[in-house]
Amino acid sequence: MSDPVQNDNAEDVGSVPSFFREHAEFLHLLDEVATSASNVESWTLPNAPEEEMRLIREMKKTLDVYQEQPTCLDPYLERIVSRLMSVVQEYVYAFHDTMYKPESPITVTRMDGIFDLLYTLCKVRGYKVILRFFPHGVADVEPVFATLWRFSVDLEASNWPARYTLLIWLSLLAMIPFDI
Repeated sequence: MSDPVQNDNAEDVGSVPSFFREHAEFLHLLDEVATSASNVESWTLPNAPEEEMRLIREMKKTLDVYQEQPTCLDPYLERIVSRLMSVVQEYVYAFHDTMYKPESPITVTRMDGIFDLLYTLCKVRGYKVILRFFPHGVADVEPVFATLWRFSVDLEASNWPARYTLLIWLSLLAMIPFDI
């Protein structure tokens, strides 16, 4: 998907942005965060690396500016959400595959920053708009449900944005027609 052409001389109404000015920097930070979070070896860490969390905080701060004009993000949403969800989907599948092993090396808190960033996108643009870009294959139902269940019963996993994101993903998956 190519970047829409933006007029740098466009007037903003008051302090409300008229387009996503920071898109190039934001997409660069997104690639850095997704690359860091995709590192399978880091999934055994109790938390995300500090540099990754710093980038996520910066990205959330940028997104919060667009709460009054969330449609400015629309041309970039598919790229942003798809990139984040590809990391989350990979993590959910790996977590599901190892969650029943006695010594599961994958921690439940490693992706807290990614889930928090997805929650911020839902807060700014609305979950119904963001949900359109979530993966929705039948094969996702069991891993997402099992991961949500594990996050809900595990006292260590007190990250409600993770449960929120998994729950809205599961709500999309529940609408998929499939044989029982």
